[in-house]
Amino acid sequence: MAVHHPSLDLLQAYSAGNVHQALALAIAAHSSMCSVCRQRLAQLNEIGGTLLENVTPVELSSNSWQALQARLQQPEVLQRQGEKAEPKPEGTHSSLPAPLNKLMPQGLPKKFTRIGWSLRQATLKIMNDGTVIALHHIRAGGKTPRHTHEGQEVTLVLEGSFSDENGLYQPGDFLLVDEHTNHRPTASKNEDCLCFTVQLAPLKLTGPIGKWFNPIIRALQ
Repeated sequence: MAVHHPSLDLLQAYSAGNVHQALALAIAAHSSMCSVCRQRLAQLNEIGGTLLENVTPVELSSNSWQALQARLQQPEVLQRQGEKAEPKPEGTHSSLPAPLNKLMPQGLPKKFTRIGWSLRQATLKIMNDGTVIALHHIRAGGKTPRHTHEGQEVTLVLEGSFSDENGLYQPGDFLLVDEHTNHRPTASKNEDCLCFTVQLAPLKLTGPIGKWFNPIIRALQ
């Protein structure tokens, strides 16, 4: 069971449709793995529906319906999670949360790029604003380079586990970090760790040697 969750404020923003599309994807994936957040979202959606009933209707523009249809076709726009996790359609990858299947219809990518002794990355998508959606694989017992962030980054553990200075993160756990975080994630010794990540801003290596590799990291993205 997940023990690290999105904050209530973040869930409220997600329920209202007021978060970045890539961040919404991470929250949806976490919620599909976490009964606690599915229940919280169901409650927030119910509250939101009640509030909408009391809103005074306004006239929509002539192209509102077309704009809504276009938005619904975008792969980043996800169906909100209900009280139960959605069953996985036939042919999807069993180890992936259902919301990630559109992003990886063939399952996990076969090609990862090595960006350290223990760390590999598979970039899934780079959005127009520079947001990077990726998978990160840390070898059992391996450590990532020490780093901070120039903005927010979300990590969702899919398989295995890792720890840093602030705790232990296992499958389903949701970690949000920013420029105030300086850490060195380390995979558990008994198994590799696979994470889904959303980088809303670039990371920045902070070790005495690592800082020289920042241009290489950005080039790989």
